[in-house]
Amino acid sequence: MQTNRLCTLFGSFCVALCGCSGGGGGASESGTASTSGATATTGTNTTVTDGGLTTTTMGTSTTVTDSGLATTTTGTGTDPTGTASIGTASGTDTGTGDTGTGGASTGGSSGTGTTGGVVCTPGVPLMPAQDCAALGLTLSAPYDQGYTCSDLGAIPGVPLEYGGLFVDPSDPNRLIVGGNANEASGKLYSVGIARDADCTILGFDGSPTTVWGPAEFNDGGMTFGPGDVLFLARYPSNEIGQLEPGSMVTDKIVDLAPLGVTASPGGLTFVPPGFPSAGALKLASWPSGDWYTLTLAPDNGGTYDVTAAQFETTIPGGPEGFVYIAAGNPQFPTDSILVSEWSDDKLATYEIDGNGDPVVATRKDFMTGLTGAEGAWIDGPSGSFLFSTWDGINRLILVHGFLPQ
Repeated sequence: MQTNRLCTLFGSFCVALCGCSGGGGGASESGTASTSGATATTGTNTTVTDGGLTTTTMGTSTTVTDSGLATTTTGTGTDPTGTASIGTASGTDTGTGDTGTGGASTGGSSGTGTTGGVVCTPGVPLMPAQDCAALGLTLSAPYDQGYTCSDLGAIPGVPLEYGGLFVDPSDPNRLIVGGNANEASGKLYSVGIARDADCTILGFDGSPTTVWGPAEFNDGGMTFGPGDVLFLARYPSNEIGQLEPGSMVTDKIVDLAPLGVTASPGGLTFVPPGFPSAGALKLASWPSGDWYTLTLAPDNGGTYDVTAAQFETTIPGGPEGFVYIAAGNPQFPTDSILVSEWSDDKLATYEIDGNGDPVVATRKDFMTGLTGAEGAWIDGPSGSFLFSTWDGINRLILVHGFLPQ
């Protein structure tokens, strides 16, 4: 169902470990052109079809089809591994192409290549998005310049409370959301979303909500790692769950207490390419705000052991999900993170240091007036930041203005 979107991120480690192959989703180029399951060389046109995402690199032409999205990149290059980041690609343009990792960050564009717009098939939402002002949500200065907020309302068919969320890497018109968060009955649910021609998410499309996978005790943190394994924060059990691609059972559970992690993980994500410590797994505990770098080792069964947890710093606000934001986005002069603060009912930004960790003294309010900010995800085609809320006002909220990927 999913392919190795983090091959670019983990390099030869993933090539040896994961095979770095498979079909589906976005592309990753940095002076090279690359697609999943296809090798493109200068003067060669390669086409991979998987539902509607079209990526074309001029000179070295590659087309990937995956659910109605089309991306055109002008530039010449080769793909030495035969694979790329999967799903909704994200990252920064360098040289003659794009680099991306699947939705954990949002990045700008700076290169000699020309990247065309992503083309989506327009859909019709059941209900139009509403202005967040009606909920009392406020974008804080300076982020009130360049960003807007939309309320999509309650998520149909997903039982309360909401946990983390991400866009399905095999279908950009399906949103995956944790339901019954923090409970043993928790699961991941697939919800249909409608987009406009610019790929902006307009709302829910009314298609049936289905169970996507298990997610016992799910919390705000959900992220894809090497081998397309899905890593999930588990609260209050102080654990990380792991799901292999297509699995309908939790394949591995790692107890974090023996590693000295303060109970219990709220948010976690892999640092995307282009940021300091790219590829490292970062975790923030709730409610303490203790921030860690985790060390992984393959267990020879398709999942990963966590062999060490290095304490780095403590951030306030009761952090849950977080994403990395590249310098060059509006009001972001330096690489940063954007954090859902459950306890303080806010979103907050931090500049990051040379290890990819937040610098506490740089914290700024991004949005106030929330109730229980929970998940965090960047939608690659539109650049929008998605997060869920609970504790009284259970909604899906979008922030527009970040650069599409």
